[in-house]
Amino acid sequence: MAESDVPAAIQLDAELDELVDPTVSELYRVMHGYDPEAIGAAAAVRGGNGGSQPAGSVIPTANADGVTVDTTTYDDTIAGGGAKLTTLVFPQNQGAIAIAIEGDDFPRYVIAADPDGDGIYIGDGTGDPTDSATGAEIYFSNGELHLAAVDGNNVVIGANFNVAPSGTIDAGGTIQGNGAGGIIATAGPLATLANTEPADGTLFAGEAAIWFDPTNGAAALNIKAKQADGTVKTATIPVVT
Repeated sequence: MAESDVPAAIQLDAELDELVDPTVSELYRVMHGYDPEAIGAAAAVRGGNGGSQPAGSVIPTANADGVTVDTTTYDDTIAGGGAKLTTLVFPQNQGAIAIAIEGDDFPRYVIAADPDGDGIYIGDGTGDPTDSATGAEIYFSNGELHLAAVDGNNVVIGANFNVAPSGTIDAGGTIQGNGAGGIIATAGPLATLANTEPADGTLFAGEAAIWFDPTNGAAALNIKAKQADGTVKTATIPVVT
């Protein structure tokens, strides 16, 4: 079905549903090549509600430019048995799904077609979720899951998670547990890969950081902390045999 035929096909599909004899309407569809499923899928891609289907029964694409529906290429490996996935195919990375609540100034969720560098943007509806100053982001790149958000001090914080074969999780950012009950617990050794002293400005009042100096013959475990008044204190624990 040509894209230009979609609006007319949607209208025809709705009119056929009003015919008294369902056999006649189905015969007409077959004779003229109108596939209700294809019509609904095409309407969804164009941002419609699936023709005669009730509003909300299909999810429209956020940016429908050049999008097609593929029902034969991608295997449904969850169901198995040769089943295929009905898949939206985008010509490039662009907005795939957007969700807002009535009255929002911006979408609360924007899902990109490509998770590499974009992924899922999350906001509260008052600011652009794709802007790091007003939204958070989850995306996947180079084998790592990335999380990025802005804390209460308008500082961008994030973590890059890489699940290694040994089962460890490497975080290339800040893992934060706010509140009195916020903890990071492990049943194994607590390790750090940091070998350089963090800058004073990376710590907020009431925070502390640990790093390890691996210098041969002078190895030491180091602690830097910032008091409530902002004063920085350090301590060094030599590693001796």
